[in-house]
Amino acid sequence: DLNDYYLPMSVRGKITSIGNVKTYNDLKKALSSYGISLETDEEKFNKNPNTEYKLLSVSGQKLITGIETYRTMFGNNALSKLKKIVISDKEETATAAYYFNKKGEKDPKAGSLRFKNYDIDGVTVFHELAHAMQDSFAKKGEDAISYSARVVSSAKLHKNFKAYFGANSEAMKAEKFADAFGKGIAQGDKLGLDFINRIFKMYGKH
Repeated sequence: DLNDYYLPMSVRGKITSIGNVKTYNDLKKALSSYGISLETDEEKFNKNPNTEYKLLSVSGQKLITGIETYRTMFGNNALSKLKKIVISDKEETATAAYYFNKKGEKDPKAGSLRFKNYDIDGVTVFHELAHAMQDSFAKKGEDAISYSARVVSSAKLHKNFKAYFGANSEAMKAEKFADAFGKGIAQGDKLGLDFINRIFKMYGKH
C-alpha cells in the first residue's frame, strides 16, 4: 500500500491523484509528463490500452510515486537519464534492470528501465530508480558505479547493510546504495532511511 511507504509529505499528498493511474494509457501519459516513454511486449496492453488491469495499475502507481519521491527529494534532474520504461519485456532475463553506460560504453539500451513482468513490488521500483539517479548524478569522468562508491563512502552507508544475494562484486556499492533506497522507502529499513537522510542533507533539494 502506498500509504505504508516512507514518503516526503508532499508526495504523500499526491497519493489520491496518483490513484487515478489505472490503465496502460494512463501510465503512458503520466510518464510522458516527465519525459519518459513507455513500451510493453504485453499484447493485451497494446490491444486494449484503456482497459483497467489491477496489477498494472498498482505497479504504475508505484512507479509514479517513486519518480515523484526522487524528484521531490533531489530535484527535477534526479532521474534525468531515465528516458524509457519497458514493462513485460520478453527479452529481459532479470526481474528488473536499469541500463546505463559504464565508462567508455555506448549501450543502445542505456537510459532504459526494464521489467520482466508488470506485477512490480515497491522495493524493486525504488531500487531501480536509485540506479537511474546514480546514472543521472554521475559527474564527468564517473559512471553510476563510481558515483555510487563515492556517495556510499561520503554518506556513510552502515557497514552492516547488505546488498541482495548474488550482487556483482564490481557493482556491490551501487547495489547496496539502491537496496538502501528500496528497503528504506518501501519497507522502512532503518539503516536504509539513515543513509537516504544523509544523502538528502548533503546533496538534496533545499
